[in-house]
Amino acid sequence: MKRALGVLALAAPLVAHADSVVTACQRDTQTGAGVNLAAAIAAGGVIRFACPGSARILITRTHRVTVPTRVEGGGVILDGGGVRAVLFQVSGRTNLSLNNIVVRRMRLPPLGQVPPLRRASVVHSFGPVELDRVRIEESESPITGGKLTVESSFFERNSGTAIRADEAYIRRSFFRNNAAGIVVAAGELTDNALFQHTASAVYVRPVTAPLLIRDNRFSNNQADSALVLSTRGRSRVDVRANRFADNDGGQWGGALRFYDPAEIARANKQSPVIIRALERIPPATIALAYNRFERNSGQLSGAITAELLNGSTVTSVGDQFLRNRSRYGGGAIALSRGRLQIAHALFADNRAVARGGAVWAVNAGQLALVNSLVVRNAAIDGAIVGNNSRVRLHHVTLAANTAAGLVLSGAAAATSRVEHSIFSGNQGGDCVGVPAAAFQSANLQSPGGACAGVTRSDAFLDALFVPLPGSPAYGAGEGTRCQAEPVGGRDFVFQPRSGPMCTLGAFEGPPIQKANLERLRERRGAVPDDAPIMPAGALVPPGGPPNDEALRPRLRAAVDADESSPAIFMATRVESHKAADIFLVEHVRPDKWRIVRNPAGRSFSYVSIGASAWMGAGTQQWRPAPPIAQGNPFPVPFPDFADRVTDLAEVPGDASVLVGNTHWVNGAMRTEGRVAIVFASDGRIAQIRFEGLCAGESCRILQVIERPVGAEIRPPATNE
Repeated sequence: MKRALGVLALAAPLVAHADSVVTACQRDTQTGAGVNLAAAIAAGGVIRFACPGSARILITRTHRVTVPTRVEGGGVILDGGGVRAVLFQVSGRTNLSLNNIVVRRMRLPPLGQVPPLRRASVVHSFGPVELDRVRIEESESPITGGKLTVESSFFERNSGTAIRADEAYIRRSFFRNNAAGIVVAAGELTDNALFQHTASAVYVRPVTAPLLIRDNRFSNNQADSALVLSTRGRSRVDVRANRFADNDGGQWGGALRFYDPAEIARANKQSPVIIRALERIPPATIALAYNRFERNSGQLSGAITAELLNGSTVTSVGDQFLRNRSRYGGGAIALSRGRLQIAHALFADNRAVARGGAVWAVNAGQLALVNSLVVRNAAIDGAIVGNNSRVRLHHVTLAANTAAGLVLSGAAAATSRVEHSIFSGNQGGDCVGVPAAAFQSANLQSPGGACAGVTRSDAFLDALFVPLPGSPAYGAGEGTRCQAEPVGGRDFVFQPRSGPMCTLGAFEGPPIQKANLERLRERRGAVPDDAPIMPAGALVPPGGPPNDEALRPRLRAAVDADESSPAIFMATRVESHKAADIFLVEHVRPDKWRIVRNPAGRSFSYVSIGASAWMGAGTQQWRPAPPIAQGNPFPVPFPDFADRVTDLAEVPGDASVLVGNTHWVNGAMRTEGRVAIVFASDGRIAQIRFEGLCAGESCRILQVIERPVGAEIRPPATNE
């Protein structure tokens, strides 16, 4: 008997996987026109449609998916017309896949049909669900799932939360004007656009497994922070290389806030059992890296409201905070409790009405700021303010702030530390309330006098706040402190710190390589040399409908303009699964070139002028080399680049980015894949991003393009 049951269990899925072609194209339960959608869903398997590409099928009731089902929509529209039902009510952990389909106007089913917190109108499932090229709009809380995979899909004008999933892998998708975007506890969110939500665009519950949030664009979200993270979780959250712009968080920071689920449970008067269970969840590991926070606003901080757990630590590396505004304190960041460790950060032109034009730490917060630049921030009370909070600065330049540089108050001021930092030209004094014992090793104030016991001398900072030659900042630092953590032997832009005596402040020296090319690191969102190879996520965002005829002239005009530029500079990062290389290429027309590969290690240098050329590697002397006869030794942009991009399309919500397909042959290497062209405000190309195959292997290319004025390339006189 048991053997017979086993045979039937194996046979049942085979019987259920009967593929269907829907021929009834008016209503899901339509009769007399062949196979309707209701019958096809009941049968499972692969469902296709013999309907016109834009056919509209009216949905009238809930449909239960009991066997693995894949729906190949072909552009068909499934229109609920306001019906209160679940389009796909998936039983158990059955697989469901939806491809190339549009769903509209579904409303939540009445209470009692599904648990209240798990209700959905389009897909309700505890098992794996996959969406590819799916558009869902004007529906109520469309999707609730266990494990969800979404690729190149659109979610617009939905009420409630567009996607609620335990584990989600969402890539190259577009979320706009929903009440809320995504609620998730594990997975990956990469290369998505999240615009104009009236609640959080992404809300992270206590993580149960690793979560990566990378290369997303958060813009114009309102009333809550664009990204909301639980401080508790049993795994790690990485927020990396995202752009947060023009978000307003209401009472919170516009870009990001942290919350404690146990505190929320107490505030909502939930049962002590629930509160104790939440309190047992440990602090999550949260790391921010290379994000850009720009023009965000809120009441309690402009960009980030960091209300952390006592004993928890959040790290930030390479983040940029530009022109954020707080309606009270913390122009960029407001910190309360916990530890926030920030390194290689830029705080520029942020503003707070009251306290902390850049950062406001309060309520026993612990702020560590390392290798960072804090400039032109404004507030009534300080660029960096610590109210009863410990503040530690290592190799920080605070300059030209329309506020005092560092303001401390309360008992915690006695535990604050400042070392190897520069205070220059801050209005209201460089220091307020900072005890003399806080200053460790050498520091510099210019012109100063308010920082007790700190050397007073002009720091001679240039327009980028780098010490000019002869500045007393050079050679004033103690070598052991420069090399030890948290400084780690690197400066603001990851240049090595010198020994035995290093430079005070953010910069070790001018951020220029010996070959006289500006460094790639950190510029316009590029990543440093030691970043992970082939990180998850995409460089090329999803585009709208292709429109070659209208968009190609714009691309061709930009390429033609560069062909007539006196000089062009290209900083390029090429990644494969094996290696990551940096190439700096400078071309002064008509026939002068300079190329540096991996400038941090100077593994290769090349200069070509007319009929002469020189090559150097590492510490070797320059030696003669074949000159560049003509053309561009680097793949893009080349003269016919505009004609080698097909299926050109604008990125929805961002007309400054065009995407398409491209291919080219450079020597023996064939390259083909997806490309994004980022235009500057003057119509010139600012970046080219590529993902695809290089010589048959996966590769990614990020190229930053500039046009230096007065550039010159001369023969190398000696080994540089």
